[in-house]
Order: sequence, then C-alpha cells, then structure tokens
Amino acid sequence: MPTNPTEYETAMLNAFVQKLDKLSYYQNAYQTMNLTGSGQPQLKWFWSWWGFGGGFAFLLYRKAYLEALVAFILGILVNVIPFGGLILMIVMGGTSPYFVVKRYATLKAEIERSHADPDARIQAMQAVGGFHTWVIWVTAIFYGLVLLGILSMLSMIS
Repeated sequence: MPTNPTEYETAMLNAFVQKLDKLSYYQNAYQTMNLTGSGQPQLKWFWSWWGFGGGFAFLLYRKAYLEALVAFILGILVNVIPFGGLILMIVMGGTSPYFVVKRYATLKAEIERSHADPDARIQAMQAVGGFHTWVIWVTAIFYGLVLLGILSMLSMIS
C-alpha cells in the first residue's frame, strides 16, 4: 500500500503503463501536461518515436481506441496530399503521448470516484490500463505485406 501521495501517484501510473522501463517517460509526460495540477492534462508537445513511427497503431497498442480510429481515418485522408503522411507522422509523434496521458487521467478520475481504498484503485487501474501486445504483430505483418506489395509493383516496372 502506498504510504504517501507521491508513492500513490507512481503506483497508479505504473499500474496504467505496466512497463517499468516506460514509467519515467510517462511521469515526465504527465508532469509536462498537468502543469495546472487539475488532474486533466493540457495538450502539450511531447515527442514519442513510437507515436511518430506507429501512428494509429501506437494509440491502439496503448488502448486509446477512439483516438486510434481518428488517426487511422486522418491517415487515409491526408495521404492524398503530397507530404501529408509525413506531416501526420510528425504531428502524431508530438501529440500521441497526450492522448495516452489523457486516457490515464480520465481513468484515474473514474477509478478514484468509484473506489475509496488505494489498493483497490491500483488493482482497478491494472485491469483497465496496460497495452495490447497483439498490435505489434498485426502492425508488423501489415507493414510487411505493404512492403511486399511495393516490391512486387517495382519488380513489374523494371
């Protein structure tokens, strides 16, 4: 059981992230975006290479489903614009952590309203937080198929 507010906050964030090596990254992101202390983060630029390279898949991996859907649809729409995909990748790299931190703050507020005991809160956060490992495999297969398709088309040209 956490003995002070800082330990409690760390335990809650760790229960959400569920990867100890990513805890300090998300602590920094949360502190950067929660400057007002209101508990609700403000949109701030915070770079993520996973957000840049993964785009919607990164958000899906972190269980931000609605945001992943919006990013996917935006990806389809902006790719008709020259350099639109690159611009979206840069925007996703800077804003994806916000959506993850916002999800954490929203879940934390909901859990704190429904559970009085800190240990029960941490267990509830572990249940709803985390990530999907299957997204990595599906994304790798998808991009592999895209690469094979491109190579196939290039071989037809030459």
